[in-house]
Amino acid sequence: MNIKSYIENHPFSIVIVFFVFIYIWQPFFAGMYSDDWVFLISYFTETPNISAPFSLDRLTHFMTVYANRPMSGIMFYLVNSICGHNIALVHTFMLSWILAALYSYYLFTREFFEFLSIRKASMVATLTALIWLVSPWTLGVTAWFSSSINLISFIFFSLSLNYLFRGLRLGKHSFAKVGLFYLLSVLTYESFFFQYFIFIAIAWLFIKEKGIDKKVLINHFIILSVIVAMTVIWNRIAPSIFDAVINKVINPYFLQTLVVNIVSFPYVLIASFGVFELLALAVFVPTIIYFIIKLKRNAGGLKPLFRTKKFKILLLLASGIFAGFFLYSAAGYTMWGMGSRSRTMFVASFYIPLIVVIIAAKIAQLNSISRVMKTRIAFTLFTLSFAALLVNKFDWIEAEREQKDVIMKFPAEQVDHLDTNDMVVIVAPFRHQWISQFDAPWSIKNQMRYGKSFYEGDELVRATDSKFVVGRGVVHPVSGEHYQIYWDGELLYQGYGLEEEAKKIDKNFYYNRAESFTAKRLYIWNYYDDTLEQITEPRVFEYEPYYNYDYWVTWIYKNWVK
Repeated sequence: MNIKSYIENHPFSIVIVFFVFIYIWQPFFAGMYSDDWVFLISYFTETPNISAPFSLDRLTHFMTVYANRPMSGIMFYLVNSICGHNIALVHTFMLSWILAALYSYYLFTREFFEFLSIRKASMVATLTALIWLVSPWTLGVTAWFSSSINLISFIFFSLSLNYLFRGLRLGKHSFAKVGLFYLLSVLTYESFFFQYFIFIAIAWLFIKEKGIDKKVLINHFIILSVIVAMTVIWNRIAPSIFDAVINKVINPYFLQTLVVNIVSFPYVLIASFGVFELLALAVFVPTIIYFIIKLKRNAGGLKPLFRTKKFKILLLLASGIFAGFFLYSAAGYTMWGMGSRSRTMFVASFYIPLIVVIIAAKIAQLNSISRVMKTRIAFTLFTLSFAALLVNKFDWIEAEREQKDVIMKFPAEQVDHLDTNDMVVIVAPFRHQWISQFDAPWSIKNQMRYGKSFYEGDELVRATDSKFVVGRGVVHPVSGEHYQIYWDGELLYQGYGLEEEAKKIDKNFYYNRAESFTAKRLYIWNYYDDTLEQITEPRVFEYEPYYNYDYWVTWIYKNWVK
């Protein structure tokens, strides 16, 4: 059997080849980022009663912390128990999730394209999975363990849709499998809440053409709606019952954030190409314009094109992306395709390959574009995306290298006498190419207490009992104020304009991130000049302004609203 016939019979093998090339080396170079230091370190050090792998106490702990995301709790429990803090083993574990996500996505898209009567559905599905694999905005869930749990939700949602369209195509409906896998998806993560609307609506377009019984789609809709309704209710009440850590509050700046996410999305896509951003702009924009002109001429105008069923399908798929905007905006996230925040592109990454492939299938039918030209354009776009993904992956490696350098240089022996009432402010790299390094206090605590012994490969030993925060001047996305640290001699406050508002802190107020910590003794350690200074007088600390992903909100608010 030659290679061509093998690929025709086993098209997914192409995806496996690229997967191996992109990810096989990840366990040897990737590290721990941000929340990873909590999931993989603190449960072995800060809570001795749950330190035993596979113990009931540890399972109870994870199921309590993730009461509103129980499948996440189970998966974190398994990885934590199996891998411990062996980061290479953790990333090896993650590779199985990535490959499973690709294969489940392939299964779904193959059934989906068969349903749409697209020729060579298996090969087209392979191309769709390949586009997902090389998309530069997927690294937030494929390079970072804490966010990789999204992949489990992705897998279950893909399997649910696989059985939905398989049943519609063959007339053998499996309501139980469709419902069960969707339930597992939304119990893992909230990303695909209500997203079944999109695909039932697409199926509804083919009721007459495919001879689909309306009652079948209505029953699917009712079952999935009941599932998501119960899940949403549980998601909201579980934190109050179990005191769960994961509890997203509604963003009071929802409208501003939503507007920003919609307006900035085209730029977010282009910016995801990192160092190739300008090249991507120069390639994609002319290509899109060129194809629009060709499609318009072929259809005899835009109106006939807009009346086609495929255009309606594209609109529905695009609406899935916008539905994701609502969810992330409600939780307070602005879309970004680089670094840690690229996890916000998770829902969009599900739909973009589908949209691209359906458009490509239409363009492939155009005789006005030569086959050579089509091949060259496809190769250029694929290569550009592939190159951007690889460069972005190296950014994660560099972020880990910088993080390790900071931790190894930290003068732990000079602060080993401090206790839990004391605080050390770290002035160090906040992010590298949008990848969190020293960010949240709960992560920094484990980084600075246990990081040195972790990197030295010894038994985890606490270097100090002190608490830690990072010095940063993040700009508020709406008010434009700079993030400050204020110390009054006993308590340390973090937030915006805190000196006068320190006593009025509301920890639940969205995006203020206003917090207070006991800090009877305060030290500042500056990584850049390697100085450790004790602060003895009350002081407000301001740092160089740092525009977060949310600077789009600031710009729109200042120019359009204020």
